[in-house]
Amino acid sequence: MKPLPILLLASFIWMITAMQVIAQEEGGAIATLSRVEGYVEVFSEAKRKTRRGREGLMLFAGERINTGKDSKVTVEFRDGSTFRLFRKTDFLIEEGVEQNTRERSFKYQLSMKLGSLHGRMKRGMQRTRLRTPTAIVGVKGTTVRITETSKGKATIGLSEGQIEVTNAVSSIELKAGQWLPEIGRTDELDEKIAKLPNLLFLKTEEYELDFSDQQSKQLFISIQMEDSQSGKMTKRGGPVRLETDYYSVQMPQQVFLESDGFIRFPIEIDPPRKDDSEFDGLIQIRANMDDIGFDDVGEGMMVLRVVNGQRKRSLLIDPQSDLIEKR
Repeated sequence: MKPLPILLLASFIWMITAMQVIAQEEGGAIATLSRVEGYVEVFSEAKRKTRRGREGLMLFAGERINTGKDSKVTVEFRDGSTFRLFRKTDFLIEEGVEQNTRERSFKYQLSMKLGSLHGRMKRGMQRTRLRTPTAIVGVKGTTVRITETSKGKATIGLSEGQIEVTNAVSSIELKAGQWLPEIGRTDELDEKIAKLPNLLFLKTEEYELDFSDQQSKQLFISIQMEDSQSGKMTKRGGPVRLETDYYSVQMPQQVFLESDGFIRFPIEIDPPRKDDSEFDGLIQIRANMDDIGFDDVGEGMMVLRVVNGQRKRSLLIDPQSDLIEKR
């Protein structure tokens, strides 16, 4: 027979674990998995259980996502923010809270022990804090790439918005179009800031779409990687992920830049729904490098305007803050 103290300790540990599981389930899912490629694992600290990552799998606080050597996955949070995890990434959802404010908002505490990700946080809806062994990154309404290596170095590139980066000795604000290459825990961050060396540039032959005939329109989109200083083409290939905020665009989820840094492909855009009173007449299409090793490449964005049957709007872009305002 086991001594009483040991039995009491075992019972206490079991109760704590059970309470954590119940709290996790009652708290509801924080995010889901999408665009799963290859082998992905999700480990729950509370349940001490590993699940195979699959499309639509719900994620809770305290769960760790690990991607295999040839794997990628997207973590979609409830507010619409997304994190694209690349191969060999160890990503932990420490906390996710829906805050009781006048407007629906969220607070996320995340960490990445190792690996590489691309994150897009919804503007004005959340506050996110992401920790790595090298630095703490405070993000809100931004598009950022972060890599943490096994050698204790982090690289952070920012395409949109503004973030605060802190390590053991300093803290700085990183702005759109800047990056911090291979920083360490004790580096003076203001000495490491540089301009993102490259960016993706999107163009098409027609930026204004007239749907008065209620017929779909076909466009050809060109994407090329350019040197941000000279504007010359960067001869470098790789996978590109495509995203849009419009509900009816037929286009590939991924294309591949050729070795000369260029790709051209067709897309098809359907007319807006007649009963859609919220559509503002603007269609955004974004392009991001979809693999590790591209932290030095800023994302590309193209805006198309629907000119018939929609209220006319102006698109104002602040070059200092990279904010987009629709009027």
